[in-house]
Order: sequence, then C-alpha cells, then structure tokens
Amino acid sequence: MDAELTRACCAASWCLQRLARPDGEGPGSEWVHAAVGELPTAPPFGVVVDVGMLLTRPDFDARAGWAIENPRLRAAVDGYTEHVLGRLAGDPHLEDLRDVVATLDSRTVAETLAVVCDELLARLGFSDGMPSAVARRVVALPREELLSDGVTALQDTPEVAEALAVMYEALAAGARRCGDLLAAADATLARHFEALRHRGDRMALQQIMAAAEAIEDGLPRKVKSRFKRAANVATRLEEESTYPVGGYASIATWGSIENMVSSELAYIEDGKTVDPFDVRWASGELLRYTRDEGIFVRGARTPTLLLGADLESCRFKDPGPGWQRMVIALGFAVAAVRRLAAWLDTTELTIRIVVFSEDEQPLSKELALLELALAEWVEAGVVVLERRAELREEDLPDARLWLTGAPHDDAHGPSHSVQLGGPRVSFATPDGERWESRDATPEQPVWHSVVEGLRRMLLEIV
Repeated sequence: MDAELTRACCAASWCLQRLARPDGEGPGSEWVHAAVGELPTAPPFGVVVDVGMLLTRPDFDARAGWAIENPRLRAAVDGYTEHVLGRLAGDPHLEDLRDVVATLDSRTVAETLAVVCDELLARLGFSDGMPSAVARRVVALPREELLSDGVTALQDTPEVAEALAVMYEALAAGARRCGDLLAAADATLARHFEALRHRGDRMALQQIMAAAEAIEDGLPRKVKSRFKRAANVATRLEEESTYPVGGYASIATWGSIENMVSSELAYIEDGKTVDPFDVRWASGELLRYTRDEGIFVRGARTPTLLLGADLESCRFKDPGPGWQRMVIALGFAVAAVRRLAAWLDTTELTIRIVVFSEDEQPLSKELALLELALAEWVEAGVVVLERRAELREEDLPDARLWLTGAPHDDAHGPSHSVQLGGPRVSFATPDGERWESRDATPEQPVWHSVVEGLRRMLLEIV
C-alpha cells in the first residue's frame, strides 16, 4: 500500500465509525491521535472511536454510523459490528473497565484507550493496519478536511473500500477465533496506568495476571478449611451493615429500670397509695427495651507466602506459554490471594507476602508489580506486603509456603515449599512428602506439571 492510498484509507476509515457520527463533536480525534502514537500499525480510525465510545459512553447510539455504499465494505463492517462491537458490549470485564475509566482525566483516558486497543488488537491477531507515521499526519488534519477527504476517498477510489474491507474482515475473523475480548488485566492496567506507562512493565503485569488465571482455572470454587482455628477476633467495623452491633433489639419484661418503655409511666396515678404502675412493677410486668450488645466473632487466619531472594535466579522460561518461572511464581501469589479470599470468606483473613532478604534490592520490581496486581486486597487490609531480614517462629502462626530458587532449611519450622530454580521444580510438604515436576512431552509441556503442583500446594495450606 503506497503512501497516497494509505492516506486515503486513514481518512476514509474516520467515516466508518459505528457508535458515533463522524461529523459530530467529541474526543474522537484525541483518542485516535493517542492510539496511533502507541501502536506500531494503526487500525481503522473508526475502530478506535468505537472502542472509546464503549468505554466512556454507556448511552451510545448504535445507529449513529453512516450508510456504506460499497457492498463488500458494508458486509465487512456489519461483521465487525456483530462480532467485535457486539461481543465487547457484552464482555464480563467491560463494566470494571468502565468504572476505572470514569475516574480518569481526559488525557489519561486517551492514553489508556490506546493501550486497551493495543491489547484488543493483539488478542484479535490483527497486524494488517496502516503505517502509524502516515496515520499521525492524517489525524492531525482539521476535522472538516479529514471528513471531506474521507468521503471523497470512499466515493471515488474503489481501492480504498477494498483495502478497508480486508481490515474489517480480519477484525471480525479474529473475534470469531478469540475467547473473551477483554481481560481482568485490562482494568488493573487502566487503574494503575501512571505506574505502567512503559510497555515492559505492562507486559510483565499482563503475564502475571495470565499466569494467575491459568493456575486458578483448575481450582475448585469452594474448599472446606482443614486448618485448626487459632483464635477468634471481633468482626470489623466496616461490616456493621452485615453484622449489626448495638442498639435496641426488642421489648421484654426483664432488664434494668433505665431501659423501661416510657409509655409505662402512664400507669402512675397521683393521690393513690398503690397504683397500676406499682402493681406492674411488683409483678414484673413492666416492659423494658433490651439492648443488643453482641459482638460477632469469627476465626482468624494469617497464611504467609515467603519469597526467597534467590528467586532472582528463576528468570528463565520453560517450553509452553512463554512465561518465566519468576512470572509463574508471582502469578501463583496472585492466584493464592484470590482463591484464599474466596475459600476463607467467613474468617478474618490476613495474607502476608514476605520477601526474605537482608537488603532492599532483591525482587524490588517484582514486589512493586505484586502491589499493583493485588491493589484491591492491599487497600482492604487483606494482603500485607513486606520485606524481612529475619523471621521468628512466633511470626508465622499459620500455614506458610516458601517459594525459593534453591533448597531452604526448616529453621523457621515445618512449611510447604516450592523450589523453582532447578531443571525440575521440586515440591515438599511439612510431613516429609516430596515430588518433582514431570519432564515435558509433546502433549504436556513442563509448565502444566508446575501449575498442577502449585494448585496442590495451595489446597494444602487452606
């Protein structure tokens, strides 16, 4: 595709918006400008605007797009509307992403939309876009000139319609082959976009979230805890709406005189030695309010996930999904928090993730990524991330699991452990049971066996 045809396709693609009028006012130009600055190849401009409308305008008009005369292009755009926009509108992750985007300023919305489009196009396998260098020059044109050039190109240049039809057909075909078009990592990325501006950081977080989902896929939704209850604690104040504490609960004939129902005073009669009030008091029939002073208690659990500083030696890949063993370890930490929070939802749960190191350098970036991936639980106080140079036995009252690169001793008491640094991943339990991951086969790569072992470890510490 030469530069002149590319320029015409860029302008014409602006006129193919489905969820907004191409000649209407709105932030579409800003969105497209941010997208072509982020993406290596630009998709049709209308696609960026449509995705932006889905994320920012829940009340969009699905009939706002202009009619298309070219039969092939019309059919291709209809397929894109059905398979891409239709599925995006019903995607289970869309509402979470909308909630995050609603809190951002307009500039950050445009930059976040560019990254979301990048992830969406990657899932669709779309790579036949237009060169970003040309697209940037076109989107910088005044809105009226861009619109005029686009209409002229669609009407007078059949090659433009054919080229755009190929792009929209590729988008629809990619959606038909794809599962969910959005992922949980998209909302996390949008929520912490300022900390994840660099592509490398975003890729690392997305791989961690993907590894967490792969580990969670084979775990049950509910598990009965086998751990002996260690202590009871009062219910958190934040949960008073669920577990009411204090106030008057009912009326009874027992209790202190201070809680007497005020209407009982109507039985007092002046001038009589004994009045109905005296009789009711003597017979124990005065009504009193009873106060609900119950404090609801529940079991406390504090499982600990210990990350050895020697995990830094685990930045290598096994055949399979292309994840480093370090990424699988961090994904396991995310999956452990999610599952333990679901399985132990009736307990006072605090999950400690401790980097065992004497200085601040080892796993500093990994700890920062975990804090982003687990931000919701960290803010709620369910997860505590810390770095410790030494640990005492009394610091680990609950189940513990070591993730290390090399074998570790049991100086801190019996614990579950996973050694990720060797040719095979080794697993051990406190009762002395040990096993290793299996060798790779064409049907089952090494990482499948590793994930199976991590799932078993997680079930062991519940």
